Amino acid sequence: MAGSRGRGPTLSKDIHRKLIYEALKRRGATTRTELAAALGLTKNTVNAIVDELSAAGYVRMTGLRESGGAGRKALGVEFVSGNRKAIGYQLLSRSLIAVVTDLCGEPIERAELPLSATTPEAVVAAVAAHAAARQAAEPDRPLVGVGLGVPALVDPAGRVVRSTHLGWRDVPLSAMLSAALPTGRLLVDNGVKLAAQGELWFGAGRGTRHFAYCSFGAGVGCGIAIGGDIVRGESGLAGELGHTVVEPGGPRCACGNAGCLEAVAGLPALFARVAEATGEPAERIDAAALAERARQGDEAVVRELERVGRGIGVAFAALVNLFNPRYIVCDGPLMLASDTLFPIIKQEMRGRSLFPASEQAELVRSSLHPIAAALGAAAGVVRAWEQQADPFEPIPF
Repeated sequence: MAGSRGRGPTLSKDIHRKLIYEALKRRGATTRTELAAALGLTKNTVNAIVDELSAAGYVRMTGLRESGGAGRKALGVEFVSGNRKAIGYQLLSRSLIAVVTDLCGEPIERAELPLSATTPEAVVAAVAAHAAARQAAEPDRPLVGVGLGVPALVDPAGRVVRSTHLGWRDVPLSAMLSAALPTGRLLVDNGVKLAAQGELWFGAGRGTRHFAYCSFGAGVGCGIAIGGDIVRGESGLAGELGHTVVEPGGPRCACGNAGCLEAVAGLPALFARVAEATGEPAERIDAAALAERARQGDEAVVRELERVGRGIGVAFAALVNLFNPRYIVCDGPLMLASDTLFPIIKQEMRGRSLFPASEQAELVRSSLHPIAAALGAAAGVVRAWEQQADPFEPIPF
């Protein structure tokens, strides 16, 4: 992209264009008069920029609307969120979740793309092929960019430092994707943090400044929002709830410690314990089946889920005591058994955390499953595109 265009009338117009674009997107529908009053701009400035946005396809004119005063009406202006699209991806153990969204983050379509392998090369090829196909299918709706969430520690440059789940270490994932993708901006980040961002913008976290998003699957991930921002920490490791010790001296964790939440509540560990108790092969057990067996009163399954619930409750109590969240959003395949788990988790959490924070923290299931991270990735790309790397650079029409 071009650099800053300097100061003066051009810069002033660029700033006003962004202000009007953001106001239109936020309001959805309004009038030029209302925009001028809300932003403190002249009607001539608003008219010129709205006409420019209209010509570029970002707004359309609607019918006459009330505009204050005695019976006065003005021509309505409406934001066109479908003018461009973004694609977000979430990497799972055997597939990619893909979500195509409009400029407001509204899903246009979604798909699950099977992967024959989860090597970096295979993942990049799958993302690039899907993005190219979606762009070819809708050439009149330009692609803003692509976001990808991965179960890994990712540095600010989009390099995967390591992923125990994928077996990746020091992978220049952003650079690989940039070379393979057709066009647009690029975002690569930890999947759980992107899912927390998705919840913040579109899910249970919307309108809430303090909450935690926790995902329970093969591993345990956590994203924390404080003051409306996702907390990352000094090296991006904030939120490693899965390595909170909940059973001192308990089962050995992949991190080398003993009694971590992931070693107690992670699905591989849970499946192995149920298999040992029942004699059935662990590879034939899945989360949906365990949830149903718990509802039917299967003693071995209920016993293990009670253990899991107590472990999660211990970890959640630490979250409650540390930062007093309004919600703890629970996601992932283990939460198929939330009707069994939630009462146990609540009892343990409230018994170990301070009042009134313990009563204020509400457990909820994610309404965005299984697309939270993909949605957060797509929306993150749109926001980065709207903000631009250079604050003085205009929105590219």
